[in-house]
Amino acid sequence: MRIIISTACGSRVTAGSGAHRWIPGCCLDRHRNYSNPDHEKSGRTQQSITSLVSWQVSDSLTLKQNLRYADVKTHIRRDFTRGFVQDGRLLTAVYQDSPSRARTLAADNQLIYKTLTGPVSHEILTGFDLQTGKLDKDWSGSQTVTFDPYGSHYRPQFTPHMTSSTSTGQTYRRYGVYMQDHLRWQQWSLILSGRYDDSSLKTTNNLSGTTQNSDTSAYSHRAGLTYTFTSPNNPSPE
Repeated sequence: MRIIISTACGSRVTAGSGAHRWIPGCCLDRHRNYSNPDHEKSGRTQQSITSLVSWQVSDSLTLKQNLRYADVKTHIRRDFTRGFVQDGRLLTAVYQDSPSRARTLAADNQLIYKTLTGPVSHEILTGFDLQTGKLDKDWSGSQTVTFDPYGSHYRPQFTPHMTSSTSTGQTYRRYGVYMQDHLRWQQWSLILSGRYDDSSLKTTNNLSGTTQNSDTSAYSHRAGLTYTFTSPNNPSPE
């Protein structure tokens, strides 16, 4: 592959295939913004609400719930300049729009129970958590136009006719059930836990009307044993 690029304006680029691309005879002003500020605007709006509830039923029983709902809207609008046409003066450009919206709900419900079995203390944690949401995402582009970057109106200004190229909607759901027992005896601490997760994802192509589904599930567990020394420099297992 052979590439020859001259540093002077008005030269040509030679690639290994033998094709030539002309660099314009006048250099572009690097201090100019060649995008259209009336179109190239992006924004994001985020709204959310969170609830943290803890209910001390008794000295040994506690109920907790963490709940959060979020709604995020994003709209990206930009100009995309591709390059010069063959006359070496006019630039080509397209407008691109990419709006999206994500709505999510997450909830975690817990029951904490403390009890004794002889000299061993137990802190039993059981819970159920749920995550669900919907994501809508679109992408569209306009027709390709040309503009003169050397003229007094050096930005692309036209009425775009947008064509949707991508439009998808995704809905997901995941829930988990878990249980943990934290046992303590003298300076020993043992943690036993298990969890089951199930998730599903549905993706819809709004342009073709096709749908894809994905479902997965898994079980996980862990165990940990620690011993707390009497040295004051020893970290607590908490």
